[in-house]
Amino acid sequence: MVSGARVGIFLLVSLMSEPLLALSCNEEITLHAGTCVQQTGLQNAASCRRNAVQACNCDQSIDQCRGSGPCDPALQAKAKINVDWVFADRGATNTYNLHRQMGESAFEAVVSAQAHNPPVQNLLRQCRPWVEAYLKTGGGCTLGNRAPGPNDCGCISVTPSGEYDPTGMPIYQVSSSCPDGFNVSVGFVDAAVSTGSSASWGQPRLVCPSQSYHTRPPQTFQIPSITGMSLQNAAGNYSCICRAGICN
Repeated sequence: MVSGARVGIFLLVSLMSEPLLALSCNEEITLHAGTCVQQTGLQNAASCRRNAVQACNCDQSIDQCRGSGPCDPALQAKAKINVDWVFADRGATNTYNLHRQMGESAFEAVVSAQAHNPPVQNLLRQCRPWVEAYLKTGGGCTLGNRAPGPNDCGCISVTPSGEYDPTGMPIYQVSSSCPDGFNVSVGFVDAAVSTGSSASWGQPRLVCPSQSYHTRPPQTFQIPSITGMSLQNAAGNYSCICRAGICN
């Protein structure tokens, strides 16, 4: 007699060896329960199955997993960061493209590219309708594969958004009119400090064509001033120097 856990592993291998289209609830539950068993051992088969069923939250009307709980704006913001990461990381992008070639939808391929991070996979499933809409509107662009240069400094703008954080620090909007995606990091200096102070650089964030994100200087700065931008794509990096609102 074959145990349920071994059947789960067999179905996992079978599912992964065939092109995957829209997985049914049972197929997705079996797939993720099987992965859990492979990672944690057969003794956890029952809990792996329970967790997979709970994470699925099957929508019976379409026989697809929808995740658990509502996807509020805070979770949408987290989902966006994790979708963008898939297209900003070369290895994750390769995994995404491989799963697309296997027949997975864009959403399923993004989830597959996060296989190393089950909590993020659960978040993406919970926000599935939002993620699918984000991908359809061009969200999650891939990084360009041409070497960045001075001309690209002119198609990335950093401007005050008109909004402020709770401490009164201005929030800036980083926007792109470039033809492809860049990981962008903005450098700020405190103009209230004597010249020679080092710049503070924000975390790189993927910015896609005709899209934007918000960033802010350190809260300790008195008079924040933009000193530069770092642009990175699949072909390399380029540092833009900014003076009087012009970067090159």
